[in-house]
Amino acid sequence: MTPAWAQTPASPMPPQPGDRFVHLSGPKAGQPVVPEDLVIGSPRLAYPADPESGEARKARTNQVVLTRVDPAVLSVETRSVSWNGVVAYSAICTHNGCPVTGMRNDKTLLCPCHESEFDIADKGKVVHGPAERRLSNLPLQTTGDAIVVAGPFSGPIGAQRK
Repeated sequence: MTPAWAQTPASPMPPQPGDRFVHLSGPKAGQPVVPEDLVIGSPRLAYPADPESGEARKARTNQVVLTRVDPAVLSVETRSVSWNGVVAYSAICTHNGCPVTGMRNDKTLLCPCHESEFDIADKGKVVHGPAERRLSNLPLQTTGDAIVVAGPFSGPIGAQRK
């Protein structure tokens, strides 16, 4: 049986500069993510959405974890791709492709499948677990009150097989 998270239809279009984010699930599913939705220690799963049509780019590889961290703890490299402490990472673990859905603490994203942890403040660097490669991040900027995609993912998404 295929897990529900693996059944998301594929889309040929990755996140594009200017895409806005919409909530992936929960009571706000499909609604735009606004800065007030993002608090330290509370990640949100989102999809990028075309700013003109509002259509979410619902490929599994486009799932993003948006969260906020104290801007003072961000590495210089991470600060350059964040907005006001808000960071965006691929929600697909680089170890085995499981969904990265939680946090161990206010500074690390957690993949619950094999307990890999990724440093939010240091561009998704692996800090624990079997994952050997950092999470790919998505650079951000703002347009009015919207957090938007500023460029492509920083690297490959999910597990890479040889």
